[in-house]
Amino acid sequence: MSSRQFMLEDAHAMAVEVHAGQLDKLGVDYMEHVRAVADGLIDYDLDLQITAMLPVALS
Repeated sequence: MSSRQFMLEDAHAMAVEVHAGQLDKLGVDYMEHVRAVADGLIDYDLDLQITAMLPVALS
């Protein structure tokens, strides 16, 4: 990543790439969940919204 600030759009693009083709238990595109969580944080700090978008590595 360049020296520019990491933005919500960057986190969204990363999440779209990581979750491509994934469906939730109801068969809905998993990104709908990710977007809903980030949207639920709209009244909070932008950094929190960005964090909500970032994919989690499972061990």
